[in-house]
Amino acid sequence: MRIHISKSRLKQAFGWTYRAWSHPFVRSPYISEILAKDTLHILEIGASSISMVALVFDKPHNKITIGYYENAPPITQALQTTIHRHQLQAEYNVCYVDAHNIQGTYDVIVMKSVLGGLFRHTPTDISQVQTYVQNIIDTHINTGGYLILLDNGASFVEKYL
Repeated sequence: MRIHISKSRLKQAFGWTYRAWSHPFVRSPYISEILAKDTLHILEIGASSISMVALVFDKPHNKITIGYYENAPPITQALQTTIHRHQLQAEYNVCYVDAHNIQGTYDVIVMKSVLGGLFRHTPTDISQVQTYVQNIIDTHINTGGYLILLDNGASFVEKYL
């Protein structure tokens, strides 16, 4: 099933990376499966005023928490503008979310460009990332739920920047 979401809403959802991420995202059978479910409780960790992936899951009866790490006022304003512009129907909440101290359980947790931010500046091996991700699944994802990770990882040119 192909999902139709307007280009402007995809740009708000994925930010400057919308071309790279939105096309495979909306074509994924898992995203179609999620969208077919009723009344989901969704958390996005690491949203910003220019990127709120959870907007893709907007529909009546869904509860979507847009979690930020910093800069709440611009995120809140961008969300209100998007809700009005696209006539979004879910129940939205904007709040501070520390990716190391997640509270509650959800049907879907979305993290875009979060893992790279969490593990980029400290000596880390892949097992620490795997442990972190498994802890989220075991502790914060409801049975039958989904953890969606969108991350580029590190680039070899980073050390030169």
